[in-house]
Amino acid sequence: MDKKILLTILLIGAISVSMFTGCGNKKGVKEDAAKPTATDTSKQTDTKDEDNKDTGNRLDKLKAELKKKGFEVGENKDVVFAMIGATNGYKFDVNGQQIEAYLYEENKLTEEGKEMLKQAKNGSISFSGINLKVDYINDFVVARLEEHKDKDKIIEVLKSIKSQ
Repeated sequence: MDKKILLTILLIGAISVSMFTGCGNKKGVKEDAAKPTATDTSKQTDTKDEDNKDTGNRLDKLKAELKKKGFEVGENKDVVFAMIGATNGYKFDVNGQQIEAYLYEENKLTEEGKEMLKQAKNGSISFSGINLKVDYINDFVVARLEEHKDKDKIIEVLKSIKSQ
């Protein structure tokens, strides 16, 4: 057999194998990419108090409480909580409608974060030319709650979670 033909067949075989293995289970790749690294603090969710005792994540507690009350709660979607000075934030569906919940841990806030929290306590946050209506309830800052069909029930859940 001619060397060029043999080389072409081997090359086609190698490309085919790499295409099939490279296009395999993308779910695992996506999950790994979503995990925070040691240097990626924008997506870390565990919080610790001064004694280094794990206090858990209040946003996870919020989602768990919503589920306990019978709400259908979706998966977290990417949210750039640092853009509004928050120390953590989740965007997820509650009964099919999206809300955004943010935490502002006062002992960890930058000056910008302190200003954003002050704005949030007054009902809105302004950043990058955007004015975002928010509700400040029991240390949570929640966006998109105003138009949610279950607003009052969600507020009850927010009020039931103890402040830190």
